[in-house]
Amino acid sequence: MVYVAAGAMIVGALVSAYAAYSQGQAQSNQARAAAIAAQSQAAYQRQMGDYALASYQAQAANARAAGEAQAAQFEAQAKAAQTAGDLRVADTYKAGERLQSTARASIAKAGVDTTGSPLDVLLENAAAIEEEAERLRYATAVDVASAKGGAGYARGQAELDAQGIERESVMRQFGFNAAAAGYGQEAAFQFGNVGRYRTAGYVGAGSSILSGFGAGANALRYPSVRA
Repeated sequence: MVYVAAGAMIVGALVSAYAAYSQGQAQSNQARAAAIAAQSQAAYQRQMGDYALASYQAQAANARAAGEAQAAQFEAQAKAAQTAGDLRVADTYKAGERLQSTARASIAKAGVDTTGSPLDVLLENAAAIEEEAERLRYATAVDVASAKGGAGYARGQAELDAQGIERESVMRQFGFNAAAAGYGQEAAFQFGNVGRYRTAGYVGAGSSILSGFGAGANALRYPSVRA
């Protein structure tokens, strides 16, 4: 009977040891699975952060390109306005020259010299021609300045839009990186648990074995004495 009792103690110890070992392995495996899942999430968050950054950078570049295209249209309008204005001024001088030529011809045909009233007519014509040319130059300058102002505004607004997009990209990437860092910490913690749970299983199994074998040995060494 003593041997049976001692054997039962030892068997019980082995069962307890196996249970402790199995529990440690199960917890260790769960921790490893959790760590791998956290690692995957961290990688996903970093990937999403990179994708968001690239996407926002592309949007910012598109905003600048659109602004530059619009500015180029305004600059083309400014150039066209300048060219048209120069032509109008040139046409005014040509028309004025024809007017003066006609006036001089009329004066010559009348047989009078170009002093006195005839000279006044020519001078008045020249002043009117120059006044009209100056008016056209001013109108052209206004048109050109307006078009160039539109180009500057288009570039400035596009840059503001692009900078706003870039600021948003920084915030979004920061959020994704923060999430990735959190998952990374969780992965590190769970990987640490892998070893801790395994060690705890070994320790529990060893403790059960030592306790069981010790109890069995004591049962054999100090058997109960029957009356």
